Amino acid sequence: MARFYGVDEKEMSARQREVADRMIAGGRGHAGGLMALWLHQPDYADRVQEVGEYLRFKATLPGNVREMIILIVARDWRCYHEWLVHEPIARSNGLSGDVIEAIRAGSTPHFEDDAEAAVYDYVKTLLEKRRVPDAQFDAVREKFGVPGVIEISGIIGHYIVGAAILNAAEHDLPSGVSAPF
Repeated sequence: MARFYGVDEKEMSARQREVADRMIAGGRGHAGGLMALWLHQPDYADRVQEVGEYLRFKATLPGNVREMIILIVARDWRCYHEWLVHEPIARSNGLSGDVIEAIRAGSTPHFEDDAEAAVYDYVKTLLEKRRVPDAQFDAVREKFGVPGVIEISGIIGHYIVGAAILNAAEHDLPSGVSAPF
């Protein structure tokens, strides 16, 4: 049972409604799930949803890379909700089922795509060691430039924030869905 749920649409304050409307008008088209949890603190929600909208819909990284990063964070944090939301998005953005399954299982995927491999190594190392050696940094910078390094690192941080809130809330799994890990 969840410790708390998202703000009910019928009980929103004017400020919560204002922020929810901005979320709905953005790329997501809704203000549910994690965003409904954020709405308990609407000023926070307003700021963080803009970062999320940028990272999901306006950043320069290819979708397969972006979604792989999100899945790695979801697996690292054992955040079921992030995984269940982003696993089908990752597939629709061209991330291979074999890579997705390896990440879900906690093993190192075999990559056909050098950019995915470089980003995977960068993300895993940064999550595990909180630092990245020059060779891994250089491999990512070579593929995506410094702006890409910023986006990759920003996605990691943004989705850790989401996982922390979801895990703290003990957000419920949808009915009939098993935990992915």
